[in-house]
Amino acid sequence: MELLNYMKVMIKVVKSKEDIERFFDDIFKEIRPKINKKEEVLLKPNFVLEDLRCVTNPFIVKSFAKYLSERGYKVSIGDGGYFKDTADNIKEKYLGNDFRFYNFSKGEFINKTIENPLALESIPVNVKSLKFRDNFISFPKLKVHTLAKVSLSLKNNMGFLKKPANFMHKGFDEKIVDLLSIFKPKLIVIEGIRGAELTEMICKEVSHGIMIAADNVVAADVIASYLMGFNPNELKYLRLAERLGYGDIDMKSYDIIFEGNLESIRKRYRVI
Repeated sequence: MELLNYMKVMIKVVKSKEDIERFFDDIFKEIRPKINKKEEVLLKPNFVLEDLRCVTNPFIVKSFAKYLSERGYKVSIGDGGYFKDTADNIKEKYLGNDFRFYNFSKGEFINKTIENPLALESIPVNVKSLKFRDNFISFPKLKVHTLAKVSLSLKNNMGFLKKPANFMHKGFDEKIVDLLSIFKPKLIVIEGIRGAELTEMICKEVSHGIMIAADNVVAADVIASYLMGFNPNELKYLRLAERLGYGDIDMKSYDIIFEGNLESIRKRYRVI
């Protein structure tokens, strides 16, 4: 694979509901994602736990689903939580019945073979998730992770896997890159209004007040990790993804859409 040049990443400071609406508008003006409007499109948040400090804000997920639906997209929402009922419980509490919902921790699973893997020769994935492998929007949260340092768009693909996914822990960086051979989103939207530090399961909120959108998973995670205070070049999974041609770590190769200096919105997230 050849490295992708001029990947687009948009960052917006958001302070109100109106700012979020303008951010949604700007995604289609600036990023122009190549989402197949004729097929069902999945919004894939991070709903790993019922603790809202640790997950993508469900109200913003629902707002974006409504935004897309009003513009003619066939929208569904889905994830697989740490426990089998986690995603369903979030859906019942916060999302309601306006959109079709998939709990990828339940149902039928199939082992998918990975060609030329770094670490995973095959992986058990939810059968229903496979119809979205080429037409989904990854919607993670600005959040840390004890193994990868950050839990962003590449890590978000773990929601499609059979749980518990303890088999991912050894060689974690290699394995989340391997998942890109099956699941690669058309658009990445990262909710960073309130980020999460400490661990992926025990979260302390970080008031950050930003939203990020990108057309490439590596570019999204590079910018997001940088704004969390990390050096993207020191994140192993990003170096591996670059080596395999999924994107470039060098931010100079991006078309960064932001009104201001990135340093002005950079924080220091703690990971333990």
